[in-house]
Parts: sequence; structure tokens; C-alpha cells
Amino acid sequence: MRQASKATPNFVFHVGHCGSTLISRLIENASGVRSLREPAAIRTLANVKIDALEGLSPLSMAMFQDRLALYLNVAAGGAPTVVKATS
Repeated sequence: MRQASKATPNFVFHVGHCGSTLISRLIENASGVRSLREPAAIRTLANVKIDALEGLSPLSMAMFQDRLALYLNVAAGGAPTVVKATS
């Protein structure tokens, strides 16, 4: 079975209209790391985690952690990555 490379992403959390897109682009250009800007999957996974914590999801927390790690590994492609998640 093929597996995605292990990733170690960093995150930029923000409130709207604060310059976070500019910051993530500057980080990407200055350092060469990948920058994922506001990936919809992060918001979906955040909702899944809330449901899992409340016992409303078919996923256990362990399954959620596995899914989150898989998403981050695939999205990062094994490269250093900054994820800019919308608050």
C-alpha cells in the first residue's frame, strides 16, 4: 500500500482582512515552502472534529486524527508547508 510522505505543516490563523494572505505569500516566496490558502477541507475537518468530540460522528477521535494526518500529508506533498486557515 502506498502512503503519503509525512508532513510537518505550520498554520497561520487569522481574522478576516488582516493581511494574512500577504503574509502567507511572503513566507512562500521568501522560503520556498508550499502555502495552502484557506483549504476548504480544513473547515470540513474542523466540523468533523467537533462532531467526533460530541459523539455525533461515525468517526472516533483516532480515526479523525488519521484522516487529518492523511489530508495534511497529501496536501503538503512531503514538502514544508504553511496552511492559512480561515478563522
